[in-house]
Order: sequence, then structure tokens, then C-alpha cells
Amino acid sequence: MQKKFLAGTILSVSLLLVGCSSTSKTVATMKGKTITQDDYYSALKDSNAGKTTLQNLILSDALDQKYGSKVKKSQINAQYKKLENQYGSSLPTVLKQSGYTESSYKKVIKNQLLASAALKDKQPTSSKKFKTALDDAWKNYSPKISVQFILAKDENTAKDVLKKFEADPTEENFGKLAKEYSQDPSSKNNNGKLSPFDPKSSSGNLDPNFTAAAAKLNKAGEYTKEPVKYSSGNGYFIIRLLKKPEKGSLSDHKKELTNQIYSQWERDTTIMNPIFGKVLKEVDAKVVDKDMKDVLSSFYETPKQSQTGMSQNSNK
Repeated sequence: MQKKFLAGTILSVSLLLVGCSSTSKTVATMKGKTITQDDYYSALKDSNAGKTTLQNLILSDALDQKYGSKVKKSQINAQYKKLENQYGSSLPTVLKQSGYTESSYKKVIKNQLLASAALKDKQPTSSKKFKTALDDAWKNYSPKISVQFILAKDENTAKDVLKKFEADPTEENFGKLAKEYSQDPSSKNNNGKLSPFDPKSSSGNLDPNFTAAAAKLNKAGEYTKEPVKYSSGNGYFIIRLLKKPEKGSLSDHKKELTNQIYSQWERDTTIMNPIFGKVLKEVDAKVVDKDMKDVLSSFYETPKQSQTGMSQNSNK
């Protein structure tokens, strides 16, 4: 969880709304100088942080007005619970390091859910764009396979381990050998098992030699007859196939692919910014301060593709 923008605090948001007041309150004092809300507002609105804060505030309120009824508190808490399960007792520290509290990060989660609701409303599964994306996703889809593997420290060790496995080519024996010889700490104590993966789309997460060799195994129990060099590090792999499901039909995987498509779109400004622009027009959102009139312009232009959307610090 890293900050994407240096967004302001709740206080700065309130000052944006106050603007230049004839009864401007004092924010800070020092010898011979008083800093008022007017001073602060003037400096804030000229900064990128201030503009981002206002943009996020307007967009967050617009999305909440249109889709707030679709986002339940239970959904927000469920998402936060996943973080608690992932980070355990260290979560408060992790959040603090990124500038969040539990309350402010739950606002981030809410904004993400609101943006997701807007996306699904403006680009439903019945839309031509979605149907095209689903067709493409299905053409490139391959089911996830499950394997056991041993990462031996060198080629000679890998060959010796292969001989010991071939003397008893069972899942149980492979697991024992993994525990004894594997250099991979995350799998060696789990019988060498790896979480299911798609060999066509895992090249960025797994060693390419590993995925290529695993993809060539077709039946449960098959294994690599020769050690496979670890191209991204030191050692050699021995890989045994546990499960390789058939591709099946689109209906079997439509839910998975739908979630995948929407997840990708949520990170794509070429998709999300025009949707945000439509929502802002529907609620008649306007910036009346002439010095900040372009704050919402990015939502009405055709953006270059990038992996961003509403700032994580929105409504922080």
C-alpha cells in the first residue's frame, strides 16, 4: 500500500470548501506573522496536492451519490478483514507507514467499491465491449495446473534426486525428497507443492524455464526426466504434475474471466476516466473557483493507458 499522490488531510479538504472568507480563522502564528485559512487555502489550491484532494473529494462524493446504495458496510469490512488476515497484528504499523489509519483506509476501500460499481453499471456484461473482452479472454484462457517441484542446488544433486524419486515415483516420496533437498523454503515443507498457476500467464511470477517445462507435462504423475535449469537464479528444478484440468466450456469459467476483466479495467484510466466523466456530468459536478477550473479535465479527455484511477488517498 503506497501513496500515489501527496493528498491532503480532512482538514485541508474542509478548507477547500471554506475558500476565502471575510472571517478567516488563524491556522498558525509566529513572531510577527499570522497564517490564516485564507493564506493556507491560497497556497493549497496552487499545489498539486491541493488539486488532487479536491478532485478526489468531488469524484468520491459523485460516486457515493450515484452508487452509495450498492456498497454495503459489510463489503468494506470483509475487504479490510482480508488485510488483517494477511498482515495480522502488524497491520496498524503497515497502515501507519503508508499514512493511513483503519478508518481512512476503509474510505479507500469504499471508493474502490464505488468505482467498481460505476464500471459495472457503465460497462455491463451485456455491452459489446465486455463481450469482445470476454471472447478474447476465453481464446487465451488455459486452466491452472498443479505441480510439485524440487529446486536442487546444482545439476548433479538434481540427477541424484531424480534417481531416488524414480525408485519410488509416488507423490509421497517426492514430498520427502523435497523436504530433504529443495532449496525453496516456501514449498519444501509442503511436499514441494506450488499453488495452481496458469503456465501461459505466469512468466512474470515464475521462472520461464519452469513454466515451459511444466506446461509440457500432460498427465498426473508425469515428471521432468531431466533437470530443468533455473534461469533466474541458481539450481535445477525437478517438476512433477499433480493436476491438469481440461479447458472445458466458457460457461465453466465465465465468472472467473468476468472478475479478471473487471479487475484489469479498474486499473486502466482509458476505461475508468471516461466512466468517471459520465458520472460527474450526471451529478452536474462543477468547479466554480476559476483558479482550479481544470481539476476535473482529466476525466473528460482521452487518457493514455496507465494503471491508476482514483487516488488511493481519496477522502483520506
